[in-house]
Formats: sequence, C-alpha cells, structure tokens
Amino acid sequence: MAKTLPLHGQAVLASMIKGSVGAPETNLVVTFADCGDASYHAKVTDVEPKQIATGSTTDITGSGHLDEDISGATFDMEMTGLGGLKLVQNCGGDGSQQKECDIQALGVKVGSLTYKPITFPIKAGDVTGISTVAAALNSGIPAVAESTTTTLKVTASNGDKVFCVKIMTKAMAKTLPLQGQAVLASMIKGSVGAPETNLAVTFADCGDASYHAKVTDW
Repeated sequence: MAKTLPLHGQAVLASMIKGSVGAPETNLVVTFADCGDASYHAKVTDVEPKQIATGSTTDITGSGHLDEDISGATFDMEMTGLGGLKLVQNCGGDGSQQKECDIQALGVKVGSLTYKPITFPIKAGDVTGISTVAAALNSGIPAVAESTTTTLKVTASNGDKVFCVKIMTKAMAKTLPLQGQAVLASMIKGSVGAPETNLAVTFADCGDASYHAKVTDW
C-alpha cells in the first residue's frame, strides 16, 4: 500500500537530494601530475593546498626544481570538466602579468581562474610559489565543474619549455549526517511512521483458450 514519509523525513531527504545536508559548500580534493617530458627545464613536485571549497577563492601554488635561470616567460592555461567539456580556454599571455579567465559551464559563468604574475628572473634550483593560480568557484556549481583538469604550461622567452602541470579537482565523498542516517535506517527497517507495512495483493489469469481452467479469484 502507498506509504507517506513523515514531514521530518521528507525534509531530510529533500535536503540530501540538493546535496546540502550538513555542509553549506562543496569541498573539492586537489591532486596534480607533472606533464612535462625530458625537454622541460623544471619538474613540479608538489601542489598546495590539497583541498578547496566552492563559494570561496583559493590560491593554488606549486613547487619543484628548475635546472636553468629564466629571465622571462609566457603561460598557457586551460580547464576541462567531465567528458572533456571546455571550461576555460584561450587563457594565456605574459608570465609577468596577472590575467583573469572565466570558468564557463555550458555558457554560464561558474567561477574564474586568475594567473598571478611571476617575478623574473628566476634562478635555477628549488622553487616554490611558482606559479600561483587563484581559483574562485561559485557555490552550487554543477557536477561538470567539480571534476576538472587544469593544464598550465610555461614557456621561457627564448622558447625553452619551463614546466607543464595538470591540476585535478573532484568532489570529496560526502558522509550522510547522523540525522539522515537515522531516517534512512528507519526507512530500510520499514518503521518510519507505521509499526508495520501492509502490502496490497492483486492477480491476473494468464491462460488463453487452450487452458482448461480460469482463475477467478486469489
């Protein structure tokens, strides 16, 4: 028989569907991969932070080792979402100048990436804070903009390849709050709003003219 979930349970489940139970924002895990080969003069060994949140702006920065001095450079940056959807493209320029590029999902702006300028020259050796990208993400961004890959390439003024890094984000696994767990557990046990569950029984005779009996009730 049809069973109505109590209003308290309805509210919790509606909130779960919206993805807003127990957390006003979405936390995204940040990982990275150096995408340079032997022709590059720097290798990225770390990217910080390891987590960012929507509804805020966070500086993402890298560290690594550089094998030659760099007097100037240009950068190229792009971002893709789920299924390779282009979120940021044609974002590049002088590595010593700041540039902000919109993050757009299906034509709607959902945030921005801001490349922060590098102070040249850069001496060979261990480097930190190069480059820095400020990621600003709106609250309630669509799933296609939660799982992303940002590729940042820097090329020296003399044409040498400096570094290539891919920065990936994905939504953190969400743990259902205890309140929601209690409601779901109660539903599974069949005890929300009613001590027992009543099941309606119907029937249909499935024989044709070749059968010698017809079921009229069950």
